[in-house]
Amino acid sequence: MKIRKALLSPIILFFVLSCTKVLYDGPQRSASEISIIIPYCAGISNIDGKSVYSFGKLDRQRYHVLPGEHTLTVYLQWDSLKSDVQPVLKFTAVAGKAYNLNTTFLPGRTWKVEIFDAATNEIVSQRIE
Repeated sequence: MKIRKALLSPIILFFVLSCTKVLYDGPQRSASEISIIIPYCAGISNIDGKSVYSFGKLDRQRYHVLPGEHTLTVYLQWDSLKSDVQPVLKFTAVAGKAYNLNTTFLPGRTWKVEIFDAATNEIVSQRIE
């Protein structure tokens, strides 16, 4: 039993750490010094020009960025639906805050994607392409 617990701890730690992608240089910073981007129902192909290839609905990835302006290239990803269009969103991240990337399906088989402040649900993004 002790051997099983000893083997499970590193495996669990691996999965927890693999769900976080740090997108800044230098030492790890505290949660109050960074911003977190959490995708849901939309994939991210890049953040600030860095390829990240998230997988939308199934992605449990959290992206840590420094406060400031950020640009995300995104795509629709919901079950078997995937869009060829890749809108570019811009937003300003604030230290200590988390942001949800989410999609809304509209009539006529169209969709929009926006970034929301996770605490207030306020839309904080602007589509630039």
